Amino acid sequence: MNRLLSRVVIGALFLALATPALAQDLSLYRSGKQNWRAAIYPAAYPPLYRYRGGPEGQTAEVDFMLGTSACRIPNQRAWGARTLNYILYAHPISDSGRAQVIAERDRCRSAGQLAALSPAAMSNVERMINAGASGRGKLFYGQALAAYPARRLRDIAPEDFRARRVALDQPEAVRAVLAPLAPAGARIRPIGRFAFVVAGGQTDAELQTLASILEDYVGFLQRTFGMTPPDRYITIYLTGSTQGVRSVARDVHGLDVSPATLGYTFQDDLSTVAMIRGAQAGTLLHELFHLLVRGSFGDAPQWLDEGYASLYEVSTRAGGRFTGRPNWRGKVLRTFQRESPKLSVLVSSPWFSFDRADQTGGGRAWDAEYSEGAVAAHLATARYFALYLQQTGSLAKVYRGMQGRDPGAVDDPGQETVRLLEVAMGKPIAQIQADYDRWLPRALEGDATNTPDTIGKSLPTDPASVNALPAPSRPPR
Repeated sequence: MNRLLSRVVIGALFLALATPALAQDLSLYRSGKQNWRAAIYPAAYPPLYRYRGGPEGQTAEVDFMLGTSACRIPNQRAWGARTLNYILYAHPISDSGRAQVIAERDRCRSAGQLAALSPAAMSNVERMINAGASGRGKLFYGQALAAYPARRLRDIAPEDFRARRVALDQPEAVRAVLAPLAPAGARIRPIGRFAFVVAGGQTDAELQTLASILEDYVGFLQRTFGMTPPDRYITIYLTGSTQGVRSVARDVHGLDVSPATLGYTFQDDLSTVAMIRGAQAGTLLHELFHLLVRGSFGDAPQWLDEGYASLYEVSTRAGGRFTGRPNWRGKVLRTFQRESPKLSVLVSSPWFSFDRADQTGGGRAWDAEYSEGAVAAHLATARYFALYLQQTGSLAKVYRGMQGRDPGAVDDPGQETVRLLEVAMGKPIAQIQADYDRWLPRALEGDATNTPDTIGKSLPTDPASVNALPAPSRPPR
């Protein structure tokens, strides 16, 4: 998956660095990390475990410190190994972070006493996530695009990101904080809980429309899934082009993102960056789900995080309720139906398994085995499975059934997810698959993307280009 195809595809990145939240007691995090760095593992484990249960506490960094600590505590070693293995399923991490987690997991599983973590392992943990959620094939339009993962260009101190989180009752303060970060010529407009940095040409009326949609959406997510919005401004950077997205990523977050990136969320400063035309809010709804889910469900599996977020990128809004509609991803499933995963594979796959570093023999066989179409079909299946759950009234029940897992409870978190799905749906996975397969053909008949009375999604190409989708690039399995 190393070629860049000519047509534009939209890649949306979820970027979450290992910075502690402001919404809970940071002393737990600081105490746990200090003891972890000092190799006092029995003293590191309790505060970190408590911190994990609070807002924004379920991060790869916290789970890594918990897992490596438990591996060095009598009678906790098995739990530690399972927690390290859980990271590979439940968190988007960089290739280097994945390799480090695998190495520590395998050490923990081996016989013999473990030495303290090396200084290199401890210093690398801050870069574990490192914008590691790959944009490769994450969204799809026209033809598949092998977009590269976000790359860190420079380090920005965690304190600098935290300083950008401004209390909601301080509109002038948020203006002052954002003024040095705003692109040249952009204007800053706080509205409600959102601080818009406008470089996409939106009028005041369009900003009011966007703010109204987003405010309703936050309330909907709170009522439906129990998400708690932050008590700080959410910054929305609006640009008129994908190049504008790349410029904000470089200047504001110190990142190089792929030219295929239409939007991304950056958790550390509670911001979303998106290419938006007028008041088309679809991309913002997608990204805002990513941002808010991290507050209470930071270890959401990829299929749920992506499937639920993309559900609302094309939706209708009525009475404060948002309802996902069939969209352009249906064309992906029709074209690449032979490459679409079964639901058992979808929900048990690790985060960004298309970039796995733990193949047999240490190779990277996934890219050789799966085409770009298979990657796009995987993510489109996640979206249409969420649409199916919505129609059957199971969306919130499945969401809650996946929350609150102990990271070290089971050996195989993917198979545990299959089991939890069966419990939530009240039927075995084979029956869920059969019911979904009967439902899908009718759902694929429609496409509500940018139709009247539907929340729109800004696309960098003519939507008619979807008719030029290529044929599947590998034979059926």
